[in-house]
Amino acid sequence: MLGLLAGYYGKWVDSVVMRVGDVLLSMPMMLIAILVTAVARQMLPSAWRDVGLMAVIVLAISISAWVQYARTVRTRPMVERDREYVQAARLIGVPVHRILPAARSNCRSRRAARGCAAM
Repeated sequence: MLGLLAGYYGKWVDSVVMRVGDVLLSMPMMLIAILVTAVARQMLPSAWRDVGLMAVIVLAISISAWVQYARTVRTRPMVERDREYVQAARLIGVPVHRILPAARSNCRSRRAARGCAAM
């Protein structure tokens, strides 16, 4: 979703999302996972430690993995936003959430390629 918004709006939204992504990419994923897990372990009550810790590990890995998807998905709205049908939709006042689904096909193909590569 962040890639779609960054690609569609461009300018400062794109800059902020991509710079945050650059910072996350510059750190090793395992280091982020360890730091988030260590902080969360201290904050979780003892009754939730076992179940909550697994959720925290998944969250920590997700925090560092979204950047590759956002970069890939970002390219499609950048191409589509200058097309005539998008400009016409903007002109007649179509909301953004009605225009962006046309660019989501790139996201689906990225997920499919990632799943096929893992097989």
